[in-house]
Amino acid sequence: MATLAHRLPQALDHITLALTDLHKAGHLTADHGTPTQHTTTAVTALREAERLAGALTEALERAHAATGPLGYCGPMPEDDDDL
Repeated sequence: MATLAHRLPQALDHITLALTDLHKAGHLTADHGTPTQHTTTAVTALREAERLAGALTEALERAHAATGPLGYCGPMPEDDDDL
């Protein structure tokens, strides 16, 4: 999960740049409102998602570091043939 979260900001940035480039080139239209309104809203949301993905990555890395030293010491199932 941490690997996926780590890659999200770059993917979101690529989407943001592509959307911005399409808008600047005049290749977008809108069913209602203007392409500028929708592009601005989308870019703002994508930048927020990018920031949150960074926070998710950091939280998952902290969880990974905290659980790394842990091991299981409970009972083993009697039908466990892997022993």
